[in-house]
Amino acid sequence: MTNKQQFILIDCDTGSDDALAIWMTIAAHRDPSSPVKIVGIVCAHGNTTTENVATNVIRTLHAVEEYEIPVFVGAQQPLVHPYTHQVELFHGSDGFGDNDFPPLSYKEASNFSDEHGVLAMCRLAKEYDGKLTILALAAHTNLAMAARLDPSICNRLEAIYTMGGNVEGEGNATVSAEFNFAVDPEAAFITLSAFSCPIYVVPWEVTAKHAIAYEWRVKVLGGLDTPQAQLLNAVERKILEKYTDNWIACDQFAAAAAIEPKIVKKSITRHCTVELGGNWTRGLMVIDKMGILKKPENVTIITELDEELSKRIMLWGAGGKHYTAEN
Repeated sequence: MTNKQQFILIDCDTGSDDALAIWMTIAAHRDPSSPVKIVGIVCAHGNTTTENVATNVIRTLHAVEEYEIPVFVGAQQPLVHPYTHQVELFHGSDGFGDNDFPPLSYKEASNFSDEHGVLAMCRLAKEYDGKLTILALAAHTNLAMAARLDPSICNRLEAIYTMGGNVEGEGNATVSAEFNFAVDPEAAFITLSAFSCPIYVVPWEVTAKHAIAYEWRVKVLGGLDTPQAQLLNAVERKILEKYTDNWIACDQFAAAAAIEPKIVKKSITRHCTVELGGNWTRGLMVIDKMGILKKPENVTIITELDEELSKRIMLWGAGGKHYTAEN
């Protein structure tokens, strides 16, 4: 961890991987030795509807008795074209594994705010001018709308950390696009082109290359006797029954990188944009590796992560012991 105060606004579409990423960030938020301070959570469309996302976020927070971090509902659909799922709903129709959880009304939660998430993002960027980091774990619709609503936000952020995009043309939502970018390619395009702060991207192929052993997920992470692990096991039950080769963490790696810089072992900085018009490549992150576009480098692509350190931070977020940065 660094010693510099770090104010984080989480933008998510919770999702089991979002849930663990939130718990990881809350663990840092609550740690007196950590500079991390969560200033809010904005709900975005993506894995499910924003209403379901808000419900899942509140349920995630209640699991760790967190009732103070404000929760906002943001954009409910992509900027231009509706997104149609071409593959299975990985997290279920409700984003949380379609479990029979007790009813929960996010609007009745003490920390729910009726301020629109995009307006909250713009307000917080001004309040923490130059000091706010966005942890973007969903489609970038909220970020893009904020950039268009109040262009000054583009020069107010300290950094953006995001799980999204791809580097080898391998898709997990279409034949060539990663899910968060595929859901709203125009929004991802705006984020990469409009914001002047450092943008750190954990792409899909990198998370796949750092796939974690199934046994570790089930017996070590899943074996923790904590409310977090119990909820995560319930939410991922169907996923773990179907996919038994390994366990791919996505949003968790972006959260880990934001919390602990030592997570990043290798990275490259390039000019990146997003394909908007291709028949097969819409939503693909385009990397100008040869400098042909002659545009400034705008994205730091994280290409290798410290997997063991990441796992220790995940365990910490799930209620395990405080991680150590050294092996």
